[in-house]
Amino acid sequence: MSKLTELAGTPQVVNLKGTDYSLSPLTLGDWGQVDTWVENQSFLAAHRLLKAAGETAPEAIKEKIWADALAGAKQGISSNSALTTFQGTAFLMFLSLHHCHSGLTLSQVLTLVEDCELSQLQGLLDRVVGASDEVKNSPSPVRTPQ
Repeated sequence: MSKLTELAGTPQVVNLKGTDYSLSPLTLGDWGQVDTWVENQSFLAAHRLLKAAGETAPEAIKEKIWADALAGAKQGISSNSALTTFQGTAFLMFLSLHHCHSGLTLSQVLTLVEDCELSQLQGLLDRVVGASDEVKNSPSPVRTPQ
C-alpha cells in the first residue's frame, strides 16, 4: 500500500470466498471496541477456569483467578496476546469490514475467514492498518493506536 493511500485511509479490496470486500482502517472508536473485547476475554477465560475448577475449589484459588483476570483486563490492548489469536484477528477484520459492509455480523465474518490461516488474516489487516516495519517484525503484526 502506498504511503498516500495509507494516509488517506482508503479501504483496500480483499477477496474472501469469491466475493470482494473492502477493509477500512480502524478508527479510534474501533480501538475502543477492541479494548472492551480484550477486557471481556480476560473475564471469559476466568469464568471458564472457575467452572472447570468446580464449586469445591478453595476460595484463595478463586480469588487468584479473578485477580489475574482483572490484571489482564487492566493491561488492555497494548500488551494483550488475545489480538494475536485467530478470534482476535477475526474481530479486527469484522471491525474493519463493518465500515463498508455494515450488514455483516461477527458470525458471518468468522465464516468468511474460517479457511484462512492466522498469518493470512494478519497480512490482510496489515495492508489496511498500515503497520510499521518494526511492528510487522514483532510477534503481533497488528498495530495498536498511539
